[in-house]
Formats: sequence, C-alpha cells, structure tokens
Amino acid sequence: MPRPVAPRPLRRLAAGFGCTFAGVTKAPSPGPAPAPPGAVPVAPSEEAVVGLRASIIAVAAARGASIGDRARRRVEACDDPATLQAWLLALVTGGDADAVIGG
Repeated sequence: MPRPVAPRPLRRLAAGFGCTFAGVTKAPSPGPAPAPPGAVPVAPSEEAVVGLRASIIAVAAARGASIGDRARRRVEACDDPATLQAWLLALVTGGDADAVIGG
C-alpha cells in the first residue's frame, strides 16, 4: 500500500513545528527554564502538589461547581499527591466538589 503524501504546504507547516509524516521528531530539550528573579526554589514533589491543588480549583471552576470554604481549606492544606490526584479525577469525572473533597 503506498504511503500517503501530504500536500506541500502542509509538509512545510509540519516541518516548521518539527514534525514529519513518518513520525514526530523533537529537538533536544534545552533543560528547565531558569527561575525568575526572586523565585523561591521548590522541590519537584512540592511543585506537583501545588499544581494538583491549582488543577482541582480550576476544574471545579470550569465545571461551574463552587467549592465551599471548608473544602477549599482542605485542598490548600493537603500535602498528599495521591489524595489530591484522587480528588482531581473525581471532579473531572463529574463528582460534586464539596462531596468529593468533603466540604
């Protein structure tokens, strides 16, 4: 079976993003971005916890679900990535914010 060939403009566009139709090619990563001046260094696990907390609040807001004060305090106080991830997955799959988090 012949390999499909993309039109020339599409190939140029893909090449501009570092892609080919035989597979995706990716330039080597330059490494992590330097921290902005005055930034406090954060351990990777702490970054994950902060990101999960923000994701929970963002998903609840995107779904139009309000998070009560008690539930918001529980999210902000939680340091366990597994618990935060479970709450996030429950919210993404349609759970009520206060019921999921226990607010």
